Parts: sequence; structure tokens; C-alpha cells
Amino acid sequence: MSAPEAKDRLKSIVKETSHNLVLDLGELAFIDSSGLAAFVAGYKAAVEAGGSLKLACLVPQVSQVFSLTRLDRVFETFATIEAALVSFASGNKDGAPQG
Repeated sequence: MSAPEAKDRLKSIVKETSHNLVLDLGELAFIDSSGLAAFVAGYKAAVEAGGSLKLACLVPQVSQVFSLTRLDRVFETFATIEAALVSFASGNKDGAPQG
């Protein structure tokens, strides 16, 4: 999926279904600036709808990009999908964060 497709899809999901999303990035081996922009757009749409977008299962290379761009300060990241889901239920941002 291209970055523009991902951006449109994320916005559509937020608009049509849930405002709280967890993205499993376990199979994402590479991300560039257009991919980051798609995630930021999805995050912004979720927050504007009263929700949030959290990331789970980041591989080290992708996690490093989020860290280098300081987007790790924007996105909550978790080692597992389950930990991210628990953080929604408990309201606890510290669920079992990755990193």
C-alpha cells in the first residue's frame, strides 16, 4: 500500500468506524517521510474525532525512525497489540510501552 493510500484508509477508518486505533507494524520493515506523514494524518484525524492512534510491534529499524524524527513523543508505541488495547481500556499510557 502506498503512503497516500494508507493516509486515505486511516482517515476513512477513523471517520466510519472507531476513533481509537492500534496499528500492528510488525511487518513494516521500512518507512520514509511520506509514510510518516500518513501516520501523522491518521493520528490527527483520530485525535480530532476524540480518539487516538497507537502503534504496536515496531521493528527496530522503524522504531529508530520514529525516535530520530521525535515522533516517538507523539505516538504511543507498545511491544504488543494487547498492551496497546489494554492502555485504551485502562486509560493508562504506560500499559507496556515498547522501547
